[in-house]
Amino acid sequence: MRRYGLILLTVMLVPWALPGQFVRPTAAEALVFELDFDRDTIEAGLAEGGHQSILTFGKVSFRDGIRGKALFCGENGAKIRYRTAGNLDFDRSGTITLWFKPVEWDTAAHTRRTMFFGTESNSGYFGLQIANDPKTKKPYERDVHAMIMFSSVIQNQTIIRPPFMAAGDDGWHLLSLAWSGNRVFVSRNGEPYSEREVSAPISKKAFPSDHFSVGADSEWNYLLDEFRIYSRKLTDREIKQVYQEHKKTGE
Repeated sequence: MRRYGLILLTVMLVPWALPGQFVRPTAAEALVFELDFDRDTIEAGLAEGGHQSILTFGKVSFRDGIRGKALFCGENGAKIRYRTAGNLDFDRSGTITLWFKPVEWDTAAHTRRTMFFGTESNSGYFGLQIANDPKTKKPYERDVHAMIMFSSVIQNQTIIRPPFMAAGDDGWHLLSLAWSGNRVFVSRNGEPYSEREVSAPISKKAFPSDHFSVGADSEWNYLLDEFRIYSRKLTDREIKQVYQEHKKTGE
């Protein structure tokens, strides 16, 4: 299944290259799960575990993405659940990358956080979002949070990156979340990671949920594209490469 997925990914990436050239995706050997939405479907284009979603919240629709199509999220948008088995293994180091594009954040009247990814379990939550507060401010003015909660193994912890967008921003942005041992790493737009030590190693015991969710079906609208899970922590250099590859395509 992984071999088929890598072949499919290779075919998809060929148009990026100049005639006669082949572009190898960054860290392709570690890529285990990918959602690109390019076939107007929420089925994973690459998956070591299940390709199919197990539950959908809200309304699924697609818009123009950074490359091909993107999932519309937020008010009247969609949040999708997938199985962790084979796709997301916290017993080894890993990285999650995703691209998002704000939609009408200047005019919307929502107040709560902007959700991108989460394990969504009351026995161990691990998620990536724009902060819930201050509610009087737009998401541009709020911190980016990688948040750990409800785990019986790891103490509650929030890894914070300060705001990095400006009012009126409707461009594409890359967020990256990585973990290795008892350290968690967050990057924005290909920048070097910010890292934080947590109270115990990241593990399945700490986050035992059998599913994870991508996107959101309420609050702030945005487009989600090129959601990827890697089976190791990508380096600062590799995160920068991911950003440069896709940003060039998006422009």
